[in-house]
Amino acid sequence: MGILSHILLGDLGQSLDIEKTRSEVKDQAMQQARDASKLSNAAIDIERLKRQNGELRLAVVALTRFLIRRGVVNESELLAFIREIDAEDGKIDGGLAPKPPTWPTAP
Repeated sequence: MGILSHILLGDLGQSLDIEKTRSEVKDQAMQQARDASKLSNAAIDIERLKRQNGELRLAVVALTRFLIRRGVVNESELLAFIREIDAEDGKIDGGLAPKPPTWPTAP
């Protein structure tokens, strides 16, 4: 409220201002609680993804070593094949870009 409201309404004007401020503080606290919940959920998701990544890395390393030790593939052939697959997404960068989603076509 402006100064004119304070002059005309006196204590009532101040009470209205205080109530408005309390309401704004409450709204802000609720927003902060929602934001904190989102951050907590994101942290949980990150930890889950880290664990899954570690499990996948372990599986890939174990499978690779197993195949090499059994003589199914030799290391240089495997490295050449990895480079071939790496190039499939258009850039040799040690990763494979995700494929865009495919949508079913209408009959």
